[in-house]
Amino acid sequence: METFPDFDPSKADFLWTYQEEPHRTRRQEIIKAHPQVSKLCGPEPLTKYIVLFVVLLQITTAYLLRHTTVLSVKFLGAAYIIGATANQNLFLAIHELSHNLGFKSPSLNKIYSIFANLPIGVPYSAAFRVN
Repeated sequence: METFPDFDPSKADFLWTYQEEPHRTRRQEIIKAHPQVSKLCGPEPLTKYIVLFVVLLQITTAYLLRHTTVLSVKFLGAAYIIGATANQNLFLAIHELSHNLGFKSPSLNKIYSIFANLPIGVPYSAAFRVN
C-alpha cells in the first residue's frame, strides 16, 4: 500500500471557521438595500412542471432504447446528449427542492425531490438534505 508522508488529513479535510455563514449575511444586506428583491424569493411554480417533464423524458428515452445495444452510437449519443443534460437538470432541481423552492410545504418538496431522483438511480436526494 502506497503512503503519502507529507499528507496530514487534519489539514486537508475542511476549512473550519467560527464566522457567520456568508450567504445569510449577504442575502440580508441585499434585501436591506433593495427590499423589492424579497418579492422574488420563495417557491418557483414552474419547477414542478419542469421536473415532471424531465423525469418523463428520461423514462421515455429509456423505454425507447430498451432494445438498443449499449455501445451503439444511438445509445451513447442519447446518453450523452439527453441523459447527461437531463441528469444535470435534475441535480439542480433536487438542490432547489432541498431549499423548499418547489412548493410551499417542506414535505412536498422532500417527496418531489425523491420523485426527481428516480431516473438518476443513485439515491442522491435523501443524502442531500440533513433533515
